[in-house]
Order: sequence, then structure tokens, then C-alpha cells
Amino acid sequence: MLTKHNKYFYSILVILLLIICTLIYLLVDDPVFYIITAILTIAFSILLIHFFLIRKQFEDYYKSSELLIKIMQNELEEKVGKRTEELQHLYQNTKISEEQFREAFDTAMQGMALIAINGSFIKVNSAISDMLGYKEQDLLNTDMQCITHPDDYINDEIQMRSLLHGNIQSYQLEKRLYHLEGLTAWVLQSMTLVRNSEGKPMHFVTQFIDITERKQAEEQLKKYSETLTVLLREVNHRVKNNLAALISMLHMEQKKASTIDQKGYLDFLNDLISRIQSLSTVHSLLSAQNWQPLEISELCNQVIRGAIQGTPPDKKVQIEVTKTNIKVNSNQAHHLTLVINELTTNSIKHAIHDRETAKITLDISNENNYVILKYKDDGPGFPQSLIDGDYTNANIGFELIRGIVNQSLDGELKLENEMGATAIIKFLNEID
Repeated sequence: MLTKHNKYFYSILVILLLIICTLIYLLVDDPVFYIITAILTIAFSILLIHFFLIRKQFEDYYKSSELLIKIMQNELEEKVGKRTEELQHLYQNTKISEEQFREAFDTAMQGMALIAINGSFIKVNSAISDMLGYKEQDLLNTDMQCITHPDDYINDEIQMRSLLHGNIQSYQLEKRLYHLEGLTAWVLQSMTLVRNSEGKPMHFVTQFIDITERKQAEEQLKKYSETLTVLLREVNHRVKNNLAALISMLHMEQKKASTIDQKGYLDFLNDLISRIQSLSTVHSLLSAQNWQPLEISELCNQVIRGAIQGTPPDKKVQIEVTKTNIKVNSNQAHHLTLVINELTTNSIKHAIHDRETAKITLDISNENNYVILKYKDDGPGFPQSLIDGDYTNANIGFELIRGIVNQSLDGELKLENEMGATAIIKFLNEID
């Protein structure tokens, strides 16, 4: 901007030049000087006029710039004021959040710690100190690796690296920490990573929950389970050996009975051996399954095949058992074993006795949680009295079948002749 002194100076200078040009024009007679003086006079006049026009325009621009600068200054001050208020509000919220976090950190029932990127402790609460028996300052002078069991720290370190690389947001694991008294404390450790506004890692926030009692209980339960497994295996072995010994003694008695031609006694021994063998079969199956529920189809198939082993080699028996995933518990499995064995024994006596071939089928189905077994052979069928429900002349086998189905299984038994002897058994499956 032109100052007032500059303005007056240029004005006086131009006026003096005009005066000089006028004097030259009046005093000098040379026409050339007249022309030069006239040109200079006109030029200086134009320059003076142009000068004042530029000055006026410059002053207008100056005033407009001052107004614009004031407007921009006001807007800037307003924005700065708003931003300052926002920063103050954010600071207050951050301060409150920090105070809340500090209070929650210090008063937490679980162990809490802030851990540096290198694994050293930055801050710990009283709960972790009480859990491990260390003073707060003792923990701040050490790091995670020093108090962690070596076998657990490797996995811990891998997870911490995954946090630093951004592969995971947090992790949780069970690990062992060393107690001041030399004991081992089991903890459930949860860890997350805190980053600054630029995304750079600052520190880990870690929570420790004492699970030592739970781990001790699990260890005791594991030992108890192992002891029970050993005992059960021993009991199963002894029962199996006792059943085998009993069957062996019955076979010896069977040989004696055959030499003295005691047919009734021999038949009784044969039936008894068959029943014990069927019980041995179901015991072996249950032992192999750790006394868990058994598939009926597998159970019945093995019982039937075991019962027909005593048939002469020149007789062929075809067996068809429905394949199904229906299962029964160990108690029902024992009852079904005796029933299926008695039905198969009856088929051997009557359907296979005077024939070279025979067929036994067993259809297994489930209806509203009721198991339905349909046992059938292609022999001459049941006596009509049995079908009518008269068991007066029935042998001990049918009395055993009826007693087990009606009482032990709490089910229903129906006998009929359908191209052979057919027994339909229905009972409620005790497996939910």
C-alpha cells in the first residue's frame, strides 16, 4: 500500500515535471523542443491520471481484503473455539474412562495386569499378588516368562505374537504360573492388545482367573476314572473267565450224561449251556463298549449265531437280522439276550430238527420310542394252546420268555403262526 508521504512525493514530482516542460516550451524557440515538451507534458499528465486511478483501485482492493480477512478470522476463531470445546469434552470423557478403568482394574476380583510388549509387568492389581503370593513391586520387577511354566510359555508367546501381528484380536488359554511358595497355580488367562491412535502396539491387558481347584478336581476325577476303568476291566475279565469255567464244567457234565443215556437231563444241560453262552456273549459286547448302549441288531445277530453253533454240520440255517441303529441299555440287553436265545433254541428243536435247511429272520423297528421285534422261523409253528395264551404245558423256556418280556422288560409278547413260528415283542426303550 502507498503511504501518504509517497503519494505526496509522486504528486509534487509530476507537477514539477509539468512546470519544467511548460517553461521549456515558453523559453526555448526550437520547434523540436516544442514537440518534445508537448509529448512529455501529455505523457506526464497521463501518468498522473493513471497514478490516481491505480491508487483508487488499490485502495478498493485493500478495503475488500481487510473485510475478507476479518470474515476469515471470525470463521477461524469460531472453528477453533468449537474444536477446543470438543477436545475439552473428549479429554473429560477420556479422563473419566481412565478413572473408571483404574477403579475396575484395582478392585477386580480376578487378577489383572498391564504387560509391556517385551513381556514385563507395567501394572498389577492386588488380586494377582494375592493369587501368586508376590508383592506388587516384586511382580513389576519381573516378566511373564519368569513366572510361567516353561511348557506353557511357548504357546503363550505364539499367541502374543499373533496379537502383535494383528492376526487375532484376543486369546484365552489355561496355563501354570509359579507361586512364591514354589507351588503351581493354574489360571485361565485372557489377553488383548491396546494400540495407540496410529495403530502401534502399546501394551497388553491381561486377566487371570484362578482355576487351581478345578484342575485339582479334574486330576482327581481322572485318577478315579482310571482306577474304575482298571477295576471294571478286571471284573469283566473275572466274570468272563468264570462263565467260561462254568460252561466248561457243564460240558463235562454233558459228556457224563450222554454216556448214561439220560436224555431229559442232557436236554436240560444243553439249554443251560446255551443260556450261559448267550450271557457270555452279551457280557463281552458290553465290556467292549464300556457298558454303553448296544445296537440291538448286532446283539441279536451274535446271540442267534451263538445259539445255532450246536447244530450238526450237515444242517444249514439262514439268518436275516434287520440292520438298524436302535440301541438298548445294558439291563435291557441282558433281558433280550435270554429271550432271543430261548426263541432260537426253540427253532433248533422244532424247525431244524428233522430238516436240512431252515431260515430265521428278525425284523427290528421303532415306533414312538417302542422297540418292536418280530422273530420268525419257517418251521411248523407254535402249538395252538400257546397262541391262545395257555402256558400250562409249555416248557421252561417259554415261561422264561414270557416272564422276561412281561416283567423284566415291562413289554408285550404275542405268539402267532405265519408261515412258521412268529413271536412279536414290544417294549419301551429306556434310552432317551
